[in-house]
Amino acid sequence: MLRETIFSLSSAQGKAGIAVIRISGPKSFWVASKFSSPITECRKTSLKKLYWDGELLDEALVIGFEHQKSFTGEQVVEFHVHGSVAVIKSILSALSSIQDLRPALPGEFTRRALENNCLDLTQVEGLSNLIQAETKIQQKQALKGYSGNLTQKISLWRDTVLSILASIEAVIDFVDEDITLDVIIEVKPKVKELIAELEHETIGAKRSERIHLGFDVALVGRPNVGKSTLLNYLAKRDLAITSEISGTTRDIIELKFDLDGFSINFLDMAGIGQTRDKIEAIGIEKAKVRALEADLRVFIIDDVSELGAFEIERKANDIVVFAKGDITIRAPSISGVTGMGIDELLVEVKKSLSLEGENLSLLSNSRQYSSVKKVKESLDDVFFALNKGDFMLELISEDLRISLKNLDFLLGRLDVEEVLGEIFSTFCVGK
Repeated sequence: MLRETIFSLSSAQGKAGIAVIRISGPKSFWVASKFSSPITECRKTSLKKLYWDGELLDEALVIGFEHQKSFTGEQVVEFHVHGSVAVIKSILSALSSIQDLRPALPGEFTRRALENNCLDLTQVEGLSNLIQAETKIQQKQALKGYSGNLTQKISLWRDTVLSILASIEAVIDFVDEDITLDVIIEVKPKVKELIAELEHETIGAKRSERIHLGFDVALVGRPNVGKSTLLNYLAKRDLAITSEISGTTRDIIELKFDLDGFSINFLDMAGIGQTRDKIEAIGIEKAKVRALEADLRVFIIDDVSELGAFEIERKANDIVVFAKGDITIRAPSISGVTGMGIDELLVEVKKSLSLEGENLSLLSNSRQYSSVKKVKESLDDVFFALNKGDFMLELISEDLRISLKNLDFLLGRLDVEEVLGEIFSTFCVGK
């Protein structure tokens, strides 16, 4: 059964110098020939006039990609047209009228690339992260996944597990204890080394995920201490309402901030203190919960005695600064009015989050972390059995097979349909 041919605008909506319209599927070259002369050379740009029903629609650059040599692994044609709203609309309208051709679904081009083995699941996740990247560090981290760095590492892990499994299964039917012992001595160092490598990746995985999602930094203080003024200074606009009336901030206001390439979510929350206002009290409780969940807390105070009244457990990397440094200067002080001390505060934030010189994992999300963690747990069982000396080789073999299954899941080779739905929901239509 032939797969349907699909099309979509693959560049951004609206006016632009150039817009890209992509067609993918077995009838792509045939579709292109209905607008202009047939494609005779693949992977070569041609300048062509595009006609429909005898009417000139545009002059465009047309590129054809043959089967198995395109992004999707199918025949693909790209029209690089002028980015006029009228031009784009007229070409898409013409494409919509062609029988056996339909608009692409969100992420469908990338899904076809996955199904045709042009990308694996970790590369798809890397591409999703790259599309959503807002900072330089997010871009670099996403490119590691999309370029196949993680795939290469997983493939090496898989080859190692297969090699160990082959050695174990080769002696299962032997009763010679000397042969068994020789094999155990051979595979133990391999298992130990692989466990250490998996451990290294899982340790840095949570921080790598935060690179993608952003680090939460909670601004904590009593009402009217200057948290919202600080947030507005960082935002360079009036993001939060500021007033001399205490309790102005009720809900949590977030500011996404690029700190030297790292994405930081500054959280301005209700001031923590005593109140008879039921709505404000709800805001205070929400602030306490969110502060505990945050990666870092910045306590903004007028006096050190306030710290105990916040009823928030302090952590080693928390930052404490004095408020309103434009009025009363104490070290370290900040002012959201004049900007005094804020550059120094941002340096401390970066230092407290251990962002400088961080050795990040290639794992970028909870799915990848969970799979690698399961692989390590299975190999821990293998290593324990090998050390124990009571060689139940069939059980060791089964644990190794479980490891292989989780590595295959990591690459997207089995049981990933639900995962795909979640991933592709974040893609735009033209990707």
